[in-house]
Amino acid sequence: MATLRLAEKAPRVALILVVGAGGGLELAAMTKPRPEWRFTRVDPSPAMLDLAHQAVLQFADRVDLVAGTVDQAPSGSFDGATCLLVLHFLDRRERLRTLKAIRRRLKPGARMVVAHHAPPDDGPERWLARSAFGDHA
Repeated sequence: MATLRLAEKAPRVALILVVGAGGGLELAAMTKPRPEWRFTRVDPSPAMLDLAHQAVLQFADRVDLVAGTVDQAPSGSFDGATCLLVLHFLDRRERLRTLKAIRRRLKPGARMVVAHHAPPDDGPERWLARSAFGDHA
């Protein structure tokens, strides 16, 4: 779904910022149908970057993995960005700062796709209780 939403606004040859490397599965899912896209992926966890690297080995020439947060991502103009299941790891102030930092790296009119778990309370099942999905056009 994220790939489709990005493709609605991104040019055929695009540079996409992916905030949160995770295990790399969604990145692999985006690289296959979009061979003309390049990706810059950031994550502060070396273990997650290793998993992401393994997931996209066959596309490694089109994926740059950056250790750190969005602040370590290049400041160049991206044609789109994703931030999938990352924000719930950050406190509320850091969430807004992160989203603004992503937005500053996008070309005018570029799309940002965000998926975020929004817990209704602090109970043990809070992460899966409610989810919000949206995008910024």
